[in-house]
Amino acid sequence: MRNMLLLTGVGALAFTPVTVPTAAHAHAQGANGQVEVCESLVDSGSYASIGECVSEMRTSPVRFCQFLKSIDIYPIFLYDPSINDFVAVENEGQCVSLIRQF
Repeated sequence: MRNMLLLTGVGALAFTPVTVPTAAHAHAQGANGQVEVCESLVDSGSYASIGECVSEMRTSPVRFCQFLKSIDIYPIFLYDPSINDFVAVENEGQCVSLIRQF
């Protein structure tokens, strides 16, 4: 039954017109910025490849926030660059969102 539902969902997606929302477009521009930074870091010898660097940029906030959870430190005050001040972070999701602003 689950396989049939999965196949139905995949089939429906195949016939759905593809549009790129504004948020996805902005995310793609952010990805280009990551690649540019990573190109410089690879050139300086900090990373062996652009892929390794981009992967690290995307997963580091998650791993850091998971670490904070593992030591049971929430809530914690972290710096928010958008307001130039510290804010209370209650959980992993808020932590990851905040750190990805950098």
